Amino acid sequence: MNRNMHTTWLGVRLFTVLGLAGCSVSPVLASSIGTEGGQVELKATNLGKVELQALPATFSSKTEVQLSVTQTKETTEDFNSTPVTRPGRLRRLPGEIRVQTGKSKPRSSIKLQLQLPVKLVPSSGTLKVMAQLFYESDTEILDSFDEIDSSFEAATRTLRFELEPSYFTSARGKSGKVEAVVVIVIDSGK
Repeated sequence: MNRNMHTTWLGVRLFTVLGLAGCSVSPVLASSIGTEGGQVELKATNLGKVELQALPATFSSKTEVQLSVTQTKETTEDFNSTPVTRPGRLRRLPGEIRVQTGKSKPRSSIKLQLQLPVKLVPSSGTLKVMAQLFYESDTEILDSFDEIDSSFEAATRTLRFELEPSYFTSARGKSGKVEAVVVIVIDSGK
């Protein structure tokens, strides 16, 4: 682990322990990924271990990719106002996965896998992945969640999915950073 990644992790962790952050945050891990592709792995989160893989040519130049699990009021409100989330039918797991790619939008899908802790694996219902999609036209702005394809391997508690470039936007925050936001839900089917 290089010094910058260690410093970033300590800074975020300290903020969380002291309760000074505006949201519940797990460690943030940043890694430079070049045109040859690369991986980022975040082990200690409330959602379990999160791994990101960018294939060759995902980025046109070296890009700092940040991976974190947060729990923000804004994302919770956006999720709750999405019509397809059907209160009572979909139960959201605690936290959202954030992938920030600086000023660069990926040119192809980014693969993610999440190894859930035993306590979050449902005894009934289906795990689903929902990605936040920002849409703006001349007449409306929408920032809602869409279900994306995923697969769950029960034996290893591993949920796999891909984030297409359309889920990355810089329009969501004031920082101008490109990011994608994902939530994991349990669909009761009722």
